[in-house]
Amino acid sequence: TRLSEKLEATTRLYEHRLASREQEVRALEGRVEVLRADKESLRSDLRTSNDAIQAADGDWASQTRAAEAEVERLSLENAKLASDASSAHAARAASEAGLAQARNRAEGGGLRAEEALASLRAVEEDRAGALASAEA
Repeated sequence: TRLSEKLEATTRLYEHRLASREQEVRALEGRVEVLRADKESLRSDLRTSNDAIQAADGDWASQTRAAEAEVERLSLENAKLASDASSAHAARAASEAGLAQARNRAEGGGLRAEEALASLRAVEEDRAGALASAEA
């Protein structure tokens, strides 16, 4: 019976070790499930990040195209404004030249008008003098 007791003690020892190992296996299985869940969570986060990066890239490209179009529009507008300013300067120069010519003509005409007025006055004075002489 000593052998039987020894066998029983050895069996209990192995059963205890087996139970301990089974508990370790369950703990490891639990950790494996946690790690799998973490892995899936990280994959989901990665997909979300990739989607956000792609959306940001698309938004950046769209904003870049819009900015380039705005730069082109402003360049064309600036060219038109420069052309309009050049035309306005040319029109102003032509207007000033015409005004100068008109002044010159008016001044020239004004001198002739003053000469004619002086001559007319002289004629009227002569006439008045002749009438006065005739009356006297």
